[in-house]
Amino acid sequence: MTASVTFARSAVLTHRRVAHELDDGHLVQRHLKGDRQAFGALVDRYQTRLLNFVNRTIGDRDRAEALVQEVFIRVFRHLQGFDPSKTFAIYIYTIASNLAKNEAFHRSSIADGAAQCVGQLPEPLRTVFVLRELEGMTRQEIAEITGCNAGTVRSRLRRARSTFAQVIKPLLA
Repeated sequence: MTASVTFARSAVLTHRRVAHELDDGHLVQRHLKGDRQAFGALVDRYQTRLLNFVNRTIGDRDRAEALVQEVFIRVFRHLQGFDPSKTFAIYIYTIASNLAKNEAFHRSSIADGAAQCVGQLPEPLRTVFVLRELEGMTRQEIAEITGCNAGTVRSRLRRARSTFAQVIKPLLA
């Protein structure tokens, strides 16, 4: 390998490492200014988390992968409209949540086991349950994603937990 190839590789790796260390807002700004690595860093950061969220919501891993790709396509196309006063996580989870809700609405059943129990929760209880219990988001973050106030999130979460406990009880016996 020549010294120039080694230097170029090193520069690319350093650029990627720096991009991954930046917060979401900085990565968005760098992407909008033409930095091709910045969007890749956002994809790397959120892909697995979104895939798990969508999969838990709809119960179909293959379809979840397709929906997550759609999430990133939509984000890429519309990122210039992102409001920097909001967090990127809320922006991307809102898109993923809406796509998952639409998918779940068009599905007749959800996968087996616990995912099936989650799938039996009525919307919008299922969304708040998955975001809180499986994704670990705060009530305030969930409120921003779902577009309702924190009190409504708290109430829905309480009902979702109660309903989930009733649905899963026969499986635990």
